[in-house]
Amino acid sequence: MKFVENVRADVTADIVYMMCPMHLLKLDEMISDLESGQVLEVLTDYDGALEDIPQWCRGQVMSLLV
Repeated sequence: MKFVENVRADVTADIVYMMCPMHLLKLDEMISDLESGQVLEVLTDYDGALEDIPQWCRGQVMSLLV
């Protein structure tokens, strides 16, 4: 994980109330519309996302900024 400050998101994914696997399917859908270097902000209340999303990013060859 990379901890950053003053980074603005290009797109926000509101996946509050979504659990596995729906939260990852939504992110996969949204990320396909982004260009290289763009930032996707993720809003979630699902505790499992703390493990799922970093693992998903590694599988997609993406960086996770926290």
